Amino acid sequence: MTTTTAKTQDEVLIREIIDARANAIRNKNVQGVLPNFTQDSIGYFLATPLQQSPLKEELTGWFAT
Repeated sequence: MTTTTAKTQDEVLIREIIDARANAIRNKNVQGVLPNFTQDSIGYFLATPLQQSPLKEELTGWFAT
């Protein structure tokens, strides 16, 4: 496998992850957003309070709006 081929495959995988996350956000699918975060992730949002944790509850609340 050449470096160019490996880079192209990596780019495809990265694009798939980004697209899956974007689709999950558009569809308000909390479970689709969470796989890219660790259990102890902290979110920072413009609405107060700025720091919110755990992320799953915050995403559920956000997607409910």
